[in-house]
Amino acid sequence: MTPEQQGLLLGGLLLGHILGDFYLQAHSWVADRDRRHAKSPLLYIHALLHGILTLIVCLLFPLGWALPLVFAAAVTLSHFCFDLAKSYLPKKQIWFAIDQLLHLAVIYILWSELSTIEEDWLSSVLSVKVLIVLLAYLLVLNPVSIITAQALKQWDLDVGQTDKSLASAGKAIGMLERFLILTFVLLGQYAGIGFLMAAKSIFRFGDLRESRDHKMTEYVMMGTLLSFTLALLIGLGTSQLLKLV
Repeated sequence: MTPEQQGLLLGGLLLGHILGDFYLQAHSWVADRDRRHAKSPLLYIHALLHGILTLIVCLLFPLGWALPLVFAAAVTLSHFCFDLAKSYLPKKQIWFAIDQLLHLAVIYILWSELSTIEEDWLSSVLSVKVLIVLLAYLLVLNPVSIITAQALKQWDLDVGQTDKSLASAGKAIGMLERFLILTFVLLGQYAGIGFLMAAKSIFRFGDLRESRDHKMTEYVMMGTLLSFTLALLIGLGTSQLLKLV
C-alpha cells in the first residue's frame, strides 16, 4: 500500500466515524440509550450504522467481500460494547473522551491490518489533502460543539431558550464562527479571526454586560473562548499536516 492509499483509507475510516457519531446520531438516540441501555433499539441501529459506514469505505478498495465484512462486524460489535458501557457511566467529559479514544483505537487497529492493497479508482478522484480538509471542517462543527458543551457542564448554568433568543441559535452561530475561523487559518488570513472576535464582542458581550448577569457573561465568555481555541488549534494542526503530505 502506498502512503497515498494509506492516507485515503485512514481518512475514510475517520470520516465514517465522525459522520456516524456526530452527524447521524440524534440526541434522542443518546437519551434512549442512556435510559434503556441494552434494551434500546437505537443503540443497535447506531452500532450497525458505524459498521455500514466502515463497510462502504472498505469496499472502495479491491479487498473482496470477506475482509470488509469482518472489519465492519468488528467495528459494529466494538462500538456497541463501548457505547453500552458508557450508558451506565456518569455523564462526565472524561468518559466521553475515553469512549472516543477507544473507538479511534479500533479504527487504528483496523487500518494497520490493511498493510497491502492494490491501486484503486478512488486515488484518482480524491487526495489525502482533500480528506484532511474535509475532516477538519467536520471536526469544527458538531464534535467541537459537543466538547464545548461537555466542558461547560461542570457549572450547570441554565442557559435554556428565552423569549428573546431563537431556538438552537447559539449552536448554529458557534458552528458558523468555527467554520469561518478554520477557513481564515487555512487561507492564512489571521486578521479575519481578530475581526470576528471583535464583532462577537460588540454584539454579544454588550448585551450581557447590560443584563448585569455576571455568571451568564462568564459562562458565554468561557464557551466562546473554548470554541475559538479548539477551532484555531484544529486549523493550525490542519495547516501543518497539509504541509507534510
